[in-house]
Amino acid sequence: MSTSLQNTGPFDLNAAAFARAEVSALAPFEYCALLWAVLIGYAVWRDLPPAEVWAGAAIIIACGLYVIHRESLQHRERVTAAEHSDPLP
Repeated sequence: MSTSLQNTGPFDLNAAAFARAEVSALAPFEYCALLWAVLIGYAVWRDLPPAEVWAGAAIIIACGLYVIHRESLQHRERVTAAEHSDPLP
């Protein structure tokens, strides 16, 4: 019973966060999960992921950072356009 509550609680909170916030704001927390998985795997089993896993993680992180950057540029453009638009009469 305790294990199910320990697993369900964080899952529900994570789902609620994604329902309420922008994905770009939550992306860094997803990358932290990858880091924790590597650290715990090393601490418990003295095992590090192979080079292919590191390469895949780098690609995933780079793509996520690009999306965050692109979204912030689009947000700035929308704000600038809204500031320069004519107000309604």
